[in-house]
Amino acid sequence: MESRKPVTPPRLPAELRDVLRYLEKWRSNRKHRMPIPELLSRSATELACQHGLARIARLLRLDYYTLKERARPPRDTGSGEFM
Repeated sequence: MESRKPVTPPRLPAELRDVLRYLEKWRSNRKHRMPIPELLSRSATELACQHGLARIARLLRLDYYTLKERARPPRDTGSGEFM
């Protein structure tokens, strides 16, 4: 059976094409249910902040809500004192 190459839309920014290519390579070589490597996850999060969450989740075939959670700025925990 012949494996198909993923179709990459032609007008994507170079950094997005690179992340997509590395993610597809990782997916083809991973063992079942392994988490995405931290570097790829951080790159996807940065792209989502730059190009839009829904677009990046769709193009990279990532879970929208997980990506949204990662893209959210960290909460200010403060000192715990009420002023």
